[in-house]
Amino acid sequence: MTGKGLYFGNDAIVPVNLLNRESRTTYLHSQLIVDANGSIKGTAAISFGSVAAIRFKKSLREGDSEKVKDVIVQDFPEFLIENIEIKKESSGKNSSGFSFSTTIDSDDHVYKSDNKLFLDCIPFGSQGSNPYNDDKRILPIEFDVPINETLIFQYSIPEGYKVIELPEPIILKLPENSASFTFNVGAIGNTVQVTSKVAVNQTIFQPTEWPSLNRFYSEVISKQASQIILEKEQ
Repeated sequence: MTGKGLYFGNDAIVPVNLLNRESRTTYLHSQLIVDANGSIKGTAAISFGSVAAIRFKKSLREGDSEKVKDVIVQDFPEFLIENIEIKKESSGKNSSGFSFSTTIDSDDHVYKSDNKLFLDCIPFGSQGSNPYNDDKRILPIEFDVPINETLIFQYSIPEGYKVIELPEPIILKLPENSASFTFNVGAIGNTVQVTSKVAVNQTIFQPTEWPSLNRFYSEVISKQASQIILEKEQ
């Protein structure tokens, strides 16, 4: 399957592209305050491009925010949505997408041990599990559309603590840029920023490409599950 086809018109035969090249785009930006007792509080803003927003369209048309919340929680089960503001995108290519903002209050992503805090780099929105971990593959792997996902978390660490360990950054690309992954964690003063970008540009992977795709997602999961270590200053 090449994704190419032919249109037979009255006067000519024209080659056409059968694949949808519009990507499923998600952008998440969260600002969180880390508490010394082991909690995070703050806000998150998420934007979905038109393809990613398809599941929300019926509820958006009906103005049913509760149904929209239900779909959001399917993607982000960690969210305890107390306050949500939904905004339809109204300009440019994302005219059929939408964004929302919410407050975050969680005790599940900071782990305290003696004078140290272990903070999850990606508390929500991560890949979670590898969908391509079988030993071998006979049939091609097909994505409905390309994927473009960006996650950014900014943490304010508690007063009296310092960063003693950050995960190593990584830039990973599969051949012909069929998929790429960028992960970086940086600290300035009492602020730590985590950036994770996953892009799948190719929609069909042959069985021979299965091992590299498997390793790609394993690396994404491993990095997104890594932790930042803070230590209380003496």
